Amino acid sequence: MNVLRASGYTTVMLWCIHVDATSGNLIYNDQLVVSNGLYVGTAAWPGQLATLKTAPTSINRIEVSVSSWGVNDFLSIQTLMNNYGTNPTSILYRNFQALKTATGADAIDYDDETLYDAATTVKFGRMLSSMGYKVTLCPYTDPSFWQSVFNQLGSGIVDIVYLQCYSGGGGNDPATWNGYFGGLKLNPGM
Repeated sequence: MNVLRASGYTTVMLWCIHVDATSGNLIYNDQLVVSNGLYVGTAAWPGQLATLKTAPTSINRIEVSVSSWGVNDFLSIQTLMNNYGTNPTSILYRNFQALKTATGADAIDYDDETLYDAATTVKFGRMLSSMGYKVTLCPYTDPSFWQSVFNQLGSGIVDIVYLQCYSGGGGNDPATWNGYFGGLKLNPGM
């Protein structure tokens, strides 16, 4: 943690949370971290993450990425929202609130590479915003989907766009994508 604090970087990305469609459990890579509205991961992790923002440090933001290529986390989120809603008593809300409390996360990063359903993505973003999370987007394709999500959530909720300029997004032109988000300048990832 001290290396990160002295790195000069301002943001730490915790990659990546997966969402179980049946239980709503949150799995960090392959480790269960939140179940039934309670943090159940490694006991030391919340304290370790809290040190990232403790002076002296350059870190002022922690983000948690949700999903990645080839997994159906946004379908799981859609299923859970359809079955249980997004109110504070729903399992999805309680689990993401427990994640926020445990990690001190400021934002949830959307790496949806399978579902591309704007209604689901926007509904999820509004739920996250009600807890105090910001939302960041991490597109590599389908600009119309990401633009729709951004336009519906607005820059008050979506405060950063990380364009994938690697792997499947290797041909992306940041100058072109910059025009899709109402003047919000994106950050290209190489």
